[in-house]
Amino acid sequence: MSRGQIDFQNVLELVELIQSSSRFSELRLRSGELEIELRRKGAGGEAAAAVAPVAAPVALAATPAPAASAPPAPAAASAAPDRAGLVAVRSPMVGTVYHAPEPGAAPFVRPGQTVAPGDPICIVEVMKLMNSLRSECHGVVREVLVADGQAVEQGQDLFLIAAL
Repeated sequence: MSRGQIDFQNVLELVELIQSSSRFSELRLRSGELEIELRRKGAGGEAAAAVAPVAAPVALAATPAPAASAPPAPAAASAAPDRAGLVAVRSPMVGTVYHAPEPGAAPFVRPGQTVAPGDPICIVEVMKLMNSLRSECHGVVREVLVADGQAVEQGQDLFLIAAL
């Protein structure tokens, strides 16, 4: 993709990337006054692709897709006795955690807040690619284990949720 310009071929390449990737189900790209949002068919059976003008700096976001070939990893409670009955939300990749959608914004979740499956809980940035992590269970956030802007490892516990 040429820097600062998006042409029809670039859009086709992004569509192909989303279709062929098992890691992502959604991609959003903003460049100047242009915004492109692509989503793979999901449980609702609808696919979406939109191109719209926006006034925003270049940004790229992708949402990890549920694993297609392997069953989802069970959300395991930590082995520590004080964490019994709590579900640990782990980072799916090495990156930097952000608790809010942008600097200065309210965090996605706070301790004591109730979450439902699909609710955004944080962003893990990997090489300027923003990956939205979403809750996989219904519960109450008990503890935030990492600071905003902190580097994390794959599999590292990020949050503890008391499942309801």
